[in-house]
Amino acid sequence: MSSDASTALDDDGRRVVAFVWSQRAIGERSTAETFRVVAAGLAALDAERELVALAERAIDDELRHAERCWRLACLYAERELPEPEALPLELPPYDGASEALRHSLHVVGQCCLNETTASAFLERVLQQATAQPVRETVRALLADEVDHARIGWAHLASPRLSTERRQEIAAWLPQLFAINARMWGRRPAIAITPALAAHGVPSWPTVDEVVATALDELIIPGFRHVGIEVVR
Repeated sequence: MSSDASTALDDDGRRVVAFVWSQRAIGERSTAETFRVVAAGLAALDAERELVALAERAIDDELRHAERCWRLACLYAERELPEPEALPLELPPYDGASEALRHSLHVVGQCCLNETTASAFLERVLQQATAQPVRETVRALLADEVDHARIGWAHLASPRLSTERRQEIAAWLPQLFAINARMWGRRPAIAITPALAAHGVPSWPTVDEVVATALDELIIPGFRHVGIEVVR
């Protein structure tokens, strides 16, 4: 494997890095399907055409992310791995919410929470990574994820969103926070050594710290900025 990483990897390290990037490829491929739901929901809500277009573009962005992550996994595996396939789509049911509210909750959950957290995570990955192929991939993903997060914040800031709907969304925020925390808490039972951060695989405590910081310093202030009070 050709890499300018400052830390050499042994065979076990390369296998772990290849596995993590292959799992990210699957996650990105699956997120493309989630953005189909987001785009359809925004259209059903008669959101601004620009927001619908951004959500539709995000589908292609995520497919491109999946390919880039897969190619990186193949690089570390030193062989061609199976191409990523989307996992079965599992959306929170939001029991008791109206159809229109569910559309907004899907947008908020995916964009304001997950994509904002992902942006913070990728920024930390980029700070720690030294392998040039990893840095190039992370930069490309980060530029798009920031735009994907903005879809949700723009939806919440839209004058088309009623005061009643904002209050309804506020009531669901504790559940949305819990869903996001569970998602980011899912992880395979593999050991992450310090050397792997140079290759885009930070330690689990680092991931936990980024998720908590993103909630406190980006997400909650973001909701307050658009006039949605947060009760934790």
